[in-house]
Amino acid sequence: MPEPGEQRRDVIEKLQAHHNEIVVAVRRRSGDELRRPPQPGEWSALQQLEHLLLADDIWTSMAVRAATEDEPDLAELWAKYRVVEESNPFPPPGNLRSLDELVAALEQRHRHTLAIIDSVPDEALARVGRNTGWGNLPVLQMLRGVYRHYRMHIDQIEEREQSFAPRRVESREG
Repeated sequence: MPEPGEQRRDVIEKLQAHHNEIVVAVRRRSGDELRRPPQPGEWSALQQLEHLLLADDIWTSMAVRAATEDEPDLAELWAKYRVVEESNPFPPPGNLRSLDELVAALEQRHRHTLAIIDSVPDEALARVGRNTGWGNLPVLQMLRGVYRHYRMHIDQIEEREQSFAPRRVESREG
């Protein structure tokens, strides 16, 4: 089993790699490609960036609560996440920000997420939050959720088959 410091470095490395990859993926697309959904009913690349900004905040909020409270019930935060996941189109087409605005916001959010990861004490990485929608998850898994979520959207923007499929975990009772 890797030490907490190793686990933290792994999360940071993967988050940085996925962040860089999504920025490259959107920067190499034309304005029309950025606004056009890859498939009917899916979000455009710009909408996906908006979505990631909100979803990152929810994942890290769950991680912070679980790191600082004794097995908090995260159902309320998870419900907020589900609203972000299910809103389509999201945001409404008339409210889209420019690519430069979104990338700047993503850069700021990325720095904030890295600061959160850095602030979580090693011993808190194993602390558990209840009712995340994916079961009862340790803080480490919630932080991994950020870059795994990026992976799913990178694949969608690149119009590739999904390389990561999330799995629900068994919930602990109590």
